[in-house]
Formats: sequence, C-alpha cells, structure tokens
Amino acid sequence: MSRKTYINLSGKAYPVELDNDLVYARNGFDKGFLFVIKNDKGQHIGCLSTFISMTTSAVWGSQNALSVEGKSSLFQRILPHVPFPLTISDFASCYPNCIQLIVGTSDTGYLEQQKTQIVRGYGNPQELVDNLIFNGVVDEDEVQKDILTYLYDEHLENLSSYTNTGKLAKELFISEQMAFRCLQYLSDEGYIEGKSTLDSGGFAFSKITTPGVRYVKSSFQQIKAGGGVIIMGDFIGNDKISTNVQGNGNNTTVKSTVVNSFNLSLVQQKVDELKTMIEEEYSGADKAELIEQVEQINELASDEKNFPKIRGILGGILTRTSEVAQIAALGIELFKLFTGQP
Repeated sequence: MSRKTYINLSGKAYPVELDNDLVYARNGFDKGFLFVIKNDKGQHIGCLSTFISMTTSAVWGSQNALSVEGKSSLFQRILPHVPFPLTISDFASCYPNCIQLIVGTSDTGYLEQQKTQIVRGYGNPQELVDNLIFNGVVDEDEVQKDILTYLYDEHLENLSSYTNTGKLAKELFISEQMAFRCLQYLSDEGYIEGKSTLDSGGFAFSKITTPGVRYVKSSFQQIKAGGGVIIMGDFIGNDKISTNVQGNGNNTTVKSTVVNSFNLSLVQQKVDELKTMIEEEYSGADKAELIEQVEQINELASDEKNFPKIRGILGGILTRTSEVAQIAALGIELFKLFTGQP
C-alpha cells in the first residue's frame, strides 16, 4: 500500500506521508506511527502520531493479530475518514507533543486536554473499517474503486506482477469473499485480469489492465488539492456524473451535459499557462515528461475524438502534481474545457 494518504481538517484535505520510524505514545507504552502533514507545496507543516491501544491490540490479537505493516496499512486506510474537529494549526507541534490518534475501546471523539483523538476499535480491524468508512453498510461500488486504486499502486511498483487476493483483502480490511466478487466484476468490465486456482473460489491473483489504469487516472483518482478531494466522474453518453468530496466528508453528486461549444484558443491559452506553472512550481524528477504531455494536449485538442485521451492525460498530470495547488487548480480548469462543464 502507498505510504501516502490524507486527512480532512475544516473542509480541506491535507496530504500526509508515513514516516520511517516507529514512535511511542505519551503514556510510554503504546508504539505507533508518525504521519507528516504537508501543505500544497509539499512542505512539512505538522504531524500526527497514531497508535492502537494495548487493550484493543489484545482484543484484536485473540482473533486477528496485525503485523507492523498491517497496522500501518490500517491507519492509511482510515485516516481520511477520521472526524477530526480541528484545524491545521492544531497539528503544528512536533513529536512527541503532536496530536495523537488512538484506536481504543472508548467511543470516537476528541479529548481536548490530552490532545488525543479517539477512534473506537470495535471487535476487529475489519469492523472498524466497516463502521468508520462505510457507516456499517459496506458499499461494494466503493470497494471496487478501492481495489482498483490498490492494484494501480501495485502496478506502479511492478508493472508485470500479480497481487495475491488474500494480501489485497487484508490490506484493505475486507473479506476475501467480497474481494472475489469485486474482482470478478472488475474483470467483466475489463479493468483487471485474474488467475484462479482449483480451490480459490475466485481470482487468487490479479493485476490491473491498461484500460483499468486509464480508468483510475481519468475517472476517480483522488486529487488532493484546494478545499476538497475531487473525484473525476464517469461519462455516460453526453452526461458526466461526478462527485466532489469536501474535506468535511460531505459529497455532492453532479450530472452535467457536455455541450458542443468549444474554445480552442482558450484551451491553447490554458495549456501554455499550465506548462509555465509546471516549469516554475513543480520540482519532481518527471517534470520534463509532464511538460511533454502538456504540449501533446495542444496537438490533440483540434479533434473531438481525442478528448477522452486528453482527459486521461490530464488525470495523470493532476495525480502526479496533486500536492501543488496552483497546478492542480489550473489542470482542473483545463479538464473542464474537455467535458463541457462551466
């Protein structure tokens, strides 16, 4: 699982990254993880320490003991859904004085004097995920997106390897039966390819396909910038169904119809602005590649048949530059020009 995730604070999503070292809670007993919080420019602006209480670990250990990697995966899975009643300024302190997140036996809530956010652990990690993320009713459509995003991350690590379904289910904290069902659906749609064994009951191994990669990049890859997490939607005929998830967890589903008016000169202007912004504000090693992709948009924009490809290119650019708010905002403006959105 990727080491990066995000937290929602006062209507804004902030990227967070798992630090390399294990840390101790202020009680001196619980050992956990440190997550570094970043701003839109990738600068460190705070931290959060995360722990599973000894009591909860004991309860879980009797039926579902977690490895260190499993615990870190759990926190990466749940962090975007923790209801922090705080602002980013509350996270400015350095470890060990930073705010703690503890999965424990008490009800979910924030202890102001102790600077500690409690998340109720339930009977096991899967129950925690079911209740915190899905409010007790698991949405298989969302699970399919989680699986596809997970396989996309695995694909970036190794282009040719297959992922074990048991490992996938454990890291996403879903049942293997649900994983099998969702993988079968994704296979039927052409987004993954799987391998079965005689006793697996479904795909024992799977990997994302090229259409699946394109779908993740252009359809629902989370773009962490500005005031929320924007999830690109699906196109059904001339209608685009999209969801905008705000930092406070609220979401709005929008249906918009693509119109035929298209301003090529405006596209060229925005492409030039995006290219300049990447040149000036982006410091990643793939800068030259991104600039080349932006230039390609100008070449493709004159033919409407290329619009899906352009949306895919922009989805990839937005994903890779998501921590630079100015680039993300400009990229979204350009993306809208190829969808008919106002």
